[in-house]
Amino acid sequence: MKPSLSLHSHLVAAVLLAAVALPSTSAVAQTTDSALNAAQVERINAAAAQRMLSQRMAKAYVMGVLGVNPAQSGEILAASVRQFKANAALLRAANLPPETQRLIALVETQATPMLTAAAAAPAKESVAAVIKSSEDTLAAAETAVRAMPALTIPGASLIVLAGRQRMLSQRAAKYFLLYQTGNKTPEVRAAYEKSMRDFEAVQREFSAMSDEFPGIRDNLELASVQMEFFKTAARSIDAPTDAQKTTVARSSERVLETMDEMVKEIATKFTAKEGVAPAAAKKR
Repeated sequence: MKPSLSLHSHLVAAVLLAAVALPSTSAVAQTTDSALNAAQVERINAAAAQRMLSQRMAKAYVMGVLGVNPAQSGEILAASVRQFKANAALLRAANLPPETQRLIALVETQATPMLTAAAAAPAKESVAAVIKSSEDTLAAAETAVRAMPALTIPGASLIVLAGRQRMLSQRAAKYFLLYQTGNKTPEVRAAYEKSMRDFEAVQREFSAMSDEFPGIRDNLELASVQMEFFKTAARSIDAPTDAQKTTVARSSERVLETMDEMVKEIATKFTAKEGVAPAAAKKR
């Protein structure tokens, strides 16, 4: 079965979007030694999480279409929708610059087709709209994150980087599962493979920091173990069994859990009373 022209065209653009990375910690100028406060952490994390949720909602929707782990796919989708809306409400209520608020509002606008589809039973004919909305939402959320105040405070860029890793875990699973819906195109395959490469690149970046941040080491190792399960199952991308599809979906959720813990570790480090960024982190 050939994918629809609209989905095919959008996936070409999606591969290009996948090449756009958030600035690394080295790209964010550290202009102050002030520690992050709890409100700043909450807002930055909420804005960063919208990227992940854009991909997680689409992943869960495709899981529903394929019948992968049906007992959990609906729960994952519903929980992701609730969290997306809660984050949007938190950011709307925050005292942020007008341009940042405009960008945050655009994230909600781009998510509307996906949220509308999520309110009904998953349907194969809606997959193209959901995928397009997830990509448009991700692009808007990437821009909104860059516009968040306090990104120059030590620790903020690490929270954003960890948030990118959360997004990539969901994006890789989304494209693996999308490939199983009859959209076996070079564009879908390329988007999946690039998401995996990007995930591993961020893992290496965090691994290089593990001496400076011992608290993240355990979570890095756990995430790496889960990604090995993911990769082992995903090797059969051309004709996976139902069990392998389920393994990919479950492993992506477990990676997400460990990265959530990593964000907490980073936030704790940089909001502690002694929370001044280590010299190595300032140089990055």
